[in-house]
Amino acid sequence: MPPRKNKTEAAAPELSFEESIGELDQLIVKLESGQLPLNEAMSAYQRGATLLQNCQRTLTQAEGEMQILEGNLLQSFNPEIND
Repeated sequence: MPPRKNKTEAAAPELSFEESIGELDQLIVKLESGQLPLNEAMSAYQRGATLLQNCQRTLTQAEGEMQILEGNLLQSFNPEIND
């Protein structure tokens, strides 16, 4: 059975890395203002955690696709070589 998604995840379209970072920045400003009611702050925090995981996953994928470390030489990743 696939994992259940919360309302925020289910309603959110897949965002680009840059869009995720922008939304995270906006959420941080709102949370740091201290003006959100508790339930909205909790929702914003959960959304931020989801966005952060998305960004981390995107960066990990990009790192694997772009570069591999061979000895002391950093080279571009070529998936055909590793097959």
